[in-house]
Amino acid sequence: MGIFVYFYFSFEPNKTLRTEIAHIVETNYVEQKTLSSYKDSQSIRAWLRQLDPHSYYLPPAVAIKNTDEMKGVFVGIGIHLYMHLDTPIIIYVVPKSPAAIYGVLPGDRIIAINKKSIASIAQLDTSIYDYLQGIEGSICNLQLFNPQKKKSFSKKIIRKEIPYSVAQNIYLTANKIGYAKFDVFNQNAHRQLLDSLDILSKKGMKALILDLRNNPGGLLDQAVAIANEFLPKKAIITSVKGRKRKEVFYYANGSGKYQKLKVYLLINENSASASEILAASLQENKRATVIGSRSYGKGLVQESYTLINGGNFNITVARYYTPKGKLLQKHYPYILADTSYGISPNYYVKASDLAFPDYAAFSWALDQALYTQPWSNIYASPLDFSLAALPNISSDSILYKMALGIAIFGPSAHETLAAKQDMPLQFALALIAKKN
Repeated sequence: MGIFVYFYFSFEPNKTLRTEIAHIVETNYVEQKTLSSYKDSQSIRAWLRQLDPHSYYLPPAVAIKNTDEMKGVFVGIGIHLYMHLDTPIIIYVVPKSPAAIYGVLPGDRIIAINKKSIASIAQLDTSIYDYLQGIEGSICNLQLFNPQKKKSFSKKIIRKEIPYSVAQNIYLTANKIGYAKFDVFNQNAHRQLLDSLDILSKKGMKALILDLRNNPGGLLDQAVAIANEFLPKKAIITSVKGRKRKEVFYYANGSGKYQKLKVYLLINENSASASEILAASLQENKRATVIGSRSYGKGLVQESYTLINGGNFNITVARYYTPKGKLLQKHYPYILADTSYGISPNYYVKASDLAFPDYAAFSWALDQALYTQPWSNIYASPLDFSLAALPNISSDSILYKMALGIAIFGPSAHETLAAKQDMPLQFALALIAKKN
């Protein structure tokens, strides 16, 4: 995912799509470039491969979906899924979403969507979420199976616009260490992080682990706004420069609420673009300790142009640099032996699988523990619920899989929960304990 600034750019109706794209390239591309002649056998995407991997064309339908994701909304029914043996299991139902209103529960399995079986969908070049999402007001017909009641049933659910939270996992450990996992930087990212940190601070947060693993990036202004919360006034966050773009420096303005908070960042090989900007800004300004593996190496800035057919052309217009002037971008074509790109962590820690329950643990009565009962009246916090579910496991030794602050696994009536240690997170917790 790139860093996007949206523009609306169109020509007279008689101009072809290829002419429009070629003009944008000549006018705005990061380097002097003239596209080669288009071959009738090529797709637009194939034609644009002569640029770089981050400049690409999106057809109208895909462009609309991509724009909605950046805005932080999508039209659907409001569920999160986990795939087990090609079976989609509902692990979280967004409160007040259509799915919640129509009585869909965590633990339900999806058998078919709009009379199309999950097996047939799996054979297509598409995603289950493509069938769950759709036009606002349209009907999504789900065929479900509830393993507790051992029966199948149907739900006709009317789709609507649902806010998308990028902060899926927020909690406080028993030792008052805050943990925040961010999936992508859409236009709500800064606000969601700030709201989460405010809540954790009121509960006595002493340090923060900000997990940017597998975060592909997103909007530049959100990465800058988040960095600003931790940096002192006049600290350089990043700089941007291109052939047609004057060099611009982004500085912290001194208004950040968490300039004294100890911060530890988790990154991996899939942390890219805006997440690398955030990591570099905090690392080079000595405001965060970075743990994990080398980041992806995405240092190109895209602008997104809306074309005359309603599609989008995302084009590289500049490069961005760390506070110390380092270019994050990998060489293109890529050089396997190159290790100069991306963010090098302060501590290299080998990755391991995230903690997650085994299949037997999916027989837990989540609907009973969290939905049919007001769990917040029973447990003071998600941590208390987790400890009740796992009384013999230290909360600081395992990364609990969370969804919007609520544990998505609970007591199992069968086998003990099988969880694998998350080594980068464990290392961060141990480092914090040592420094304290």
